[in-house]
Amino acid sequence: MKILAFITIGFAFATCLFSQTCAQNDVSTNLTNPIIGDTLSLDERNFYQLFPQIEGFQSAVFYLNPDSTLNADVKYSDDGVLKDTLIKNYRSLKNLNYHIYARDALENGMPERVLNYQAPVYSKGAEVSTYMDDGSETSGELLSVRKNSILLLNPECDDRLLNPDCINQIKASEIDRLVVKGNSNVILGVSLGLLASVVVGAIIYQSNYESSSSWLRGLAAYEKSKTPIILSSIGLITLGATIGIFTSTPDEVINIYSENDIRGLSSYSRYPKEEPKQLKKIQ
Repeated sequence: MKILAFITIGFAFATCLFSQTCAQNDVSTNLTNPIIGDTLSLDERNFYQLFPQIEGFQSAVFYLNPDSTLNADVKYSDDGVLKDTLIKNYRSLKNLNYHIYARDALENGMPERVLNYQAPVYSKGAEVSTYMDDGSETSGELLSVRKNSILLLNPECDDRLLNPDCINQIKASEIDRLVVKGNSNVILGVSLGLLASVVVGAIIYQSNYESSSSWLRGLAAYEKSKTPIILSSIGLITLGATIGIFTSTPDEVINIYSENDIRGLSSYSRYPKEEPKQLKKIQ
Protein backbone atom coordinates (compact mmCIF):
# COMPACT_ATOMS: atom_id res chain seq x y z
CA MET A 1 0.00 0.00 0.00
CA LYS A 2 3.02 2.31 0.36
CA ILE A 3 3.50 2.10 -3.41
CA LEU A 4 -0.16 3.06 -3.94
CA ALA A 5 0.13 6.06 -1.63
CA PHE A 6 3.37 7.21 -3.26
CA ILE A 7 1.94 6.99 -6.79
CA THR A 8 -1.28 8.76 -5.76
CA ILE A 9 0.65 11.65 -4.21
CA GLY A 10 3.01 11.77 -7.17
CA PHE A 11 0.11 11.85 -9.65
CA ALA A 12 -1.59 14.71 -7.78
CA PHE A 13 1.65 16.68 -7.51
CA ALA A 14 2.57 16.21 -11.18
CA THR A 15 -0.90 17.14 -12.38
CA CYS A 16 -0.91 20.22 -10.19
CA LEU A 17 2.45 21.30 -11.56
CA PHE A 18 1.23 20.71 -15.11
CA SER A 19 -1.78 22.97 -14.60
CA GLN A 20 0.34 25.59 -12.78
CA THR A 21 -2.18 25.99 -9.99
CA CYS A 22 -0.18 24.99 -6.91
CA ALA A 23 2.09 28.01 -6.89
CA GLN A 24 -0.71 30.58 -6.82
CA ASN A 25 -3.44 29.20 -4.60
CA ASP A 26 -3.75 32.18 -2.27
CA VAL A 27 -1.46 34.84 -3.74
CA SER A 28 -2.66 37.84 -5.75
CA THR A 29 -0.11 39.53 -7.99
CA ASN A 30 0.04 43.12 -9.17
CA LEU A 31 -1.23 43.45 -12.74
CA THR A 32 0.57 45.60 -15.30
CA ASN A 33 -1.40 46.33 -18.46
CA PRO A 34 0.63 47.23 -21.62
CA ILE A 35 -1.49 50.39 -22.11
CA ILE A 36 -2.35 51.71 -18.63
CA GLY A 37 0.80 50.49 -16.88
CA ASP A 38 0.67 49.32 -13.25
CA THR A 39 -1.63 52.12 -11.99
CA LEU A 40 -4.89 53.46 -13.39
CA SER A 41 -4.74 57.26 -13.17
CA LEU A 42 -7.67 59.68 -12.99
CA ASP A 43 -7.26 60.65 -16.67
CA GLU A 44 -7.14 56.99 -17.70
CA ARG A 45 -10.17 56.23 -15.56
CA ASN A 46 -12.14 58.97 -17.33
CA PHE A 47 -10.91 57.91 -20.78
CA TYR A 48 -11.64 54.20 -20.32
CA GLN A 49 -14.81 54.89 -18.33
CA LEU A 50 -13.92 52.63 -15.40
CA PHE A 51 -15.31 52.92 -11.84
CA PRO A 52 -17.95 55.52 -12.81
CA GLN A 53 -19.75 54.97 -9.48
CA ILE A 54 -16.80 56.13 -7.35
CA GLU A 55 -16.84 59.89 -6.71
CA GLY A 56 -13.54 61.61 -6.02
CA PHE A 57 -11.58 58.83 -7.79
CA GLN A 58 -7.79 59.29 -7.62
CA SER A 59 -6.13 56.03 -8.74
CA ALA A 60 -6.48 52.25 -8.79
CA VAL A 61 -4.17 49.25 -8.76
CA PHE A 62 -5.35 45.83 -9.97
CA TYR A 63 -4.38 42.48 -8.45
CA LEU A 64 -4.76 39.23 -10.36
CA ASN A 65 -6.28 36.27 -8.51
CA PRO A 66 -5.56 32.60 -9.33
CA ASP A 67 -9.01 32.28 -10.95
CA SER A 68 -8.21 35.17 -13.38
CA THR A 69 -10.53 37.62 -11.62
CA LEU A 70 -9.23 41.00 -10.50
CA ASN A 71 -9.27 42.80 -7.19
CA ALA A 72 -9.03 46.59 -7.41
CA ASP A 73 -7.43 48.74 -4.72
CA VAL A 74 -9.06 52.14 -5.36
CA LYS A 75 -7.99 55.44 -3.79
CA TYR A 76 -10.52 58.26 -3.70
CA SER A 77 -11.07 61.65 -2.06
CA ASP A 78 -13.94 62.14 0.38
CA ASP A 79 -14.34 65.76 1.53
CA GLY A 80 -10.62 66.33 1.03
CA VAL A 81 -9.63 63.18 2.89
CA LEU A 82 -7.80 60.51 0.87
CA LYS A 83 -9.32 57.06 1.42
CA ASP A 84 -9.04 53.68 -0.22
CA THR A 85 -11.31 50.70 -0.76
CA LEU A 86 -10.74 47.17 -2.01
CA ILE A 87 -13.20 45.92 -4.64
CA LYS A 88 -13.02 42.13 -4.84
CA ASN A 89 -13.75 40.27 -8.08
CA TYR A 90 -14.13 43.57 -9.93
CA ARG A 91 -14.12 41.77 -13.31
CA SER A 92 -12.07 39.14 -15.12
CA LEU A 93 -8.68 39.84 -16.66
CA LYS A 94 -9.93 39.07 -20.18
CA ASN A 95 -12.92 41.36 -19.73
CA LEU A 96 -10.75 44.27 -18.52
CA ASN A 97 -8.28 43.79 -21.37
CA TYR A 98 -11.14 43.70 -23.85
CA HIS A 99 -12.60 46.92 -22.43
CA ILE A 100 -9.27 48.77 -22.54
CA TYR A 101 -8.25 47.63 -26.02
CA ALA A 102 -11.71 48.29 -27.46
CA ARG A 103 -11.72 51.86 -26.13
CA ASP A 104 -8.15 52.45 -27.29
CA ALA A 105 -8.93 51.09 -30.75
CA LEU A 106 -11.98 53.34 -31.03
CA GLU A 107 -9.95 56.43 -30.20
CA ASN A 108 -6.87 55.64 -32.29
CA GLY A 109 -8.37 53.92 -35.32
CA MET A 110 -7.26 50.35 -34.63
CA PRO A 111 -3.57 51.01 -33.79
CA GLU A 112 -1.02 48.30 -34.51
CA ARG A 113 -0.46 47.49 -30.84
CA VAL A 114 -4.15 46.58 -30.54
CA LEU A 115 -4.07 44.42 -33.64
CA ASN A 116 -0.98 42.62 -32.42
CA TYR A 117 -2.45 41.92 -28.99
CA GLN A 118 -3.59 38.32 -28.75
CA ALA A 119 -4.25 36.36 -25.59
CA PRO A 120 -1.90 33.32 -25.67
CA VAL A 121 -4.72 30.94 -24.77
CA TYR A 122 -6.37 31.73 -28.14
CA SER A 123 -3.68 30.59 -30.59
CA LYS A 124 -6.22 29.51 -33.19
CA GLY A 125 -9.10 31.82 -32.46
CA ALA A 126 -11.68 31.70 -29.72
CA GLU A 127 -14.83 29.64 -30.00
CA VAL A 128 -17.63 32.16 -29.64
CA SER A 129 -21.41 32.33 -29.73
CA THR A 130 -23.17 35.49 -30.89
CA TYR A 131 -26.69 36.26 -29.71
CA MET A 132 -28.64 38.56 -32.02
CA ASP A 133 -31.24 41.18 -31.22
CA ASP A 134 -33.87 38.94 -32.86
CA GLY A 135 -33.05 36.04 -30.50
CA SER A 136 -31.07 33.90 -32.99
CA GLU A 137 -27.66 32.43 -32.21
CA THR A 138 -24.57 31.75 -34.35
CA SER A 139 -21.49 29.89 -33.14
CA GLY A 140 -18.03 29.22 -34.52
CA GLU A 141 -14.34 30.12 -34.38
CA LEU A 142 -13.68 33.87 -34.48
CA LEU A 143 -11.53 34.38 -37.57
CA SER A 144 -11.26 38.15 -37.83
CA VAL A 145 -12.79 41.43 -36.73
CA ARG A 146 -13.67 44.11 -39.25
CA LYS A 147 -14.79 47.69 -38.77
CA ASN A 148 -18.50 46.85 -38.46
CA SER A 149 -18.64 43.05 -38.57
CA ILE A 150 -16.98 39.79 -37.54
CA LEU A 151 -16.22 36.57 -39.44
CA LEU A 152 -16.97 33.18 -37.86
CA LEU A 153 -15.93 29.76 -39.16
CA ASN A 154 -18.82 27.29 -39.21
CA PRO A 155 -18.04 24.45 -36.73
CA GLU A 156 -19.04 21.79 -39.30
CA CYS A 157 -16.52 23.04 -41.87
CA ASP A 158 -13.27 22.18 -40.10
CA ASP A 159 -10.73 24.56 -41.66
CA ARG A 160 -12.17 25.10 -45.15
CA LEU A 161 -11.70 28.86 -45.49
CA LEU A 162 -12.02 28.65 -49.28
CA ASN A 163 -15.68 27.67 -49.04
CA PRO A 164 -17.83 30.83 -48.68
CA ASP A 165 -20.63 28.74 -47.18
CA CYS A 166 -18.35 27.97 -44.23
CA ILE A 167 -17.86 31.61 -43.28
CA ASN A 168 -20.53 33.56 -41.40
CA GLN A 169 -20.26 37.33 -41.59
CA ILE A 170 -22.21 38.99 -38.80
CA LYS A 171 -22.90 42.71 -38.60
CA ALA A 172 -22.05 44.37 -35.31
CA SER A 173 -25.34 46.25 -35.32
CA GLU A 174 -27.21 42.92 -35.11
CA ILE A 175 -25.27 41.53 -32.09
CA ASP A 176 -26.70 41.88 -28.60
CA ARG A 177 -23.95 39.98 -26.78
CA LEU A 178 -21.09 37.64 -27.52
CA VAL A 179 -19.90 34.70 -25.40
CA VAL A 180 -16.29 33.54 -25.56
CA LYS A 181 -16.25 29.84 -24.72
CA GLY A 182 -14.10 28.79 -21.78
CA ASN A 183 -11.77 25.80 -21.72
CA SER A 184 -12.95 22.63 -19.99
CA ASN A 185 -10.28 20.25 -18.63
CA VAL A 186 -12.74 17.80 -17.07
CA ILE A 187 -12.35 15.14 -19.77
CA LEU A 188 -8.56 15.47 -19.64
CA GLY A 189 -8.60 15.15 -15.86
CA VAL A 190 -10.83 12.06 -15.93
CA SER A 191 -8.62 10.52 -18.63
CA LEU A 192 -5.48 11.10 -16.57
CA GLY A 193 -7.21 9.64 -13.52
CA LEU A 194 -8.29 6.58 -15.50
CA LEU A 195 -4.79 6.07 -16.89
CA ALA A 196 -3.26 6.38 -13.44
CA SER A 197 -5.78 3.89 -12.02
CA VAL A 198 -4.80 1.32 -14.66
CA VAL A 199 -1.12 1.71 -13.76
CA VAL A 200 -1.78 1.58 -10.02
CA GLY A 201 -4.09 -1.40 -10.45
CA ALA A 202 -1.42 -3.32 -12.37
CA ILE A 203 1.15 -2.58 -9.64
CA ILE A 204 -1.25 -3.74 -6.90
CA TYR A 205 -2.09 -6.95 -8.75
CA GLN A 206 1.56 -7.72 -9.48
CA SER A 207 2.51 -7.12 -5.85
CA ASN A 208 -0.18 -9.50 -4.60
CA TYR A 209 0.69 -12.05 -7.29
CA GLU A 210 4.33 -12.19 -6.24
CA SER A 211 3.45 -12.41 -2.54
CA SER A 212 1.03 -15.32 -3.05
CA SER A 213 2.42 -18.79 -2.34
CA SER A 214 -0.58 -20.70 -3.66
CA TRP A 215 -0.38 -22.49 -7.00
CA LEU A 216 -3.56 -20.59 -7.87
CA ARG A 217 -1.61 -17.36 -7.78
CA GLY A 218 -3.76 -15.54 -10.33
CA LEU A 219 -7.01 -16.17 -8.46
CA ALA A 220 -5.48 -15.39 -5.09
CA ALA A 221 -3.93 -12.17 -6.39
CA TYR A 222 -7.27 -11.15 -7.88
CA GLU A 223 -9.11 -11.65 -4.59
CA LYS A 224 -6.49 -9.64 -2.68
CA SER A 225 -6.34 -6.86 -5.28
CA LYS A 226 -10.03 -6.40 -6.07
CA THR A 227 -10.95 -4.01 -3.24
CA PRO A 228 -7.79 -1.81 -3.26
CA ILE A 229 -7.94 -1.53 -7.07
CA ILE A 230 -11.57 -0.39 -6.99
CA LEU A 231 -10.91 2.12 -4.20
CA SER A 232 -7.76 3.53 -5.82
CA SER A 233 -9.51 3.80 -9.20
CA ILE A 234 -12.42 5.74 -7.71
CA GLY A 235 -10.01 8.01 -5.84
CA LEU A 236 -7.75 8.71 -8.83
CA ILE A 237 -10.61 9.33 -11.28
CA THR A 238 -12.30 11.64 -8.76
CA LEU A 239 -9.01 13.45 -8.21
CA GLY A 240 -8.53 13.87 -11.96
CA ALA A 241 -12.06 15.20 -12.43
CA THR A 242 -11.63 17.62 -9.52
CA ILE A 243 -8.38 18.99 -10.92
CA GLY A 244 -10.02 19.25 -14.35
CA ILE A 245 -12.88 21.30 -12.91
CA PHE A 246 -10.51 23.49 -10.91
CA THR A 247 -8.30 24.32 -13.90
CA SER A 248 -11.16 24.94 -16.36
CA THR A 249 -11.98 28.50 -17.39
CA PRO A 250 -15.56 29.83 -17.49
CA ASP A 251 -17.33 31.39 -20.45
CA GLU A 252 -16.73 35.11 -20.96
CA VAL A 253 -19.83 37.20 -21.68
CA ILE A 254 -19.18 40.43 -23.61
CA ASN A 255 -22.06 42.85 -24.16
CA ILE A 256 -22.03 44.78 -27.42
CA TYR A 257 -23.43 48.27 -26.87
CA SER A 258 -22.35 49.80 -30.18
CA GLU A 259 -20.75 48.80 -33.46
CA ASN A 260 -17.42 50.16 -32.26
CA ASP A 261 -17.35 47.72 -29.32
CA ILE A 262 -16.40 44.82 -31.56
CA ARG A 263 -12.97 46.28 -32.29
CA GLY A 264 -11.61 44.98 -28.99
CA LEU A 265 -12.54 41.45 -30.05
CA SER A 266 -9.52 41.33 -32.36
CA SER A 267 -7.53 39.95 -29.42
CA TYR A 268 -9.64 36.78 -29.57
CA SER A 269 -9.48 36.26 -33.35
CA ARG A 270 -7.30 33.91 -35.38
CA TYR A 271 -6.15 36.78 -37.63
CA PRO A 272 -5.80 39.85 -35.38
CA LYS A 273 -3.47 41.72 -37.75
CA GLU A 274 -4.44 40.93 -41.34
CA GLU A 275 -6.94 38.65 -43.05
CA PRO A 276 -5.69 36.06 -45.57
CA LYS A 277 -6.67 36.55 -49.20
CA GLN A 278 -9.50 34.01 -49.08
CA LEU A 279 -11.23 35.97 -46.31
CA LYS A 280 -10.72 39.34 -47.96
CA LYS A 281 -12.87 38.13 -50.85
CA ILE A 282 -15.86 37.83 -48.52
CA GLN A 283 -17.78 41.10 -48.56
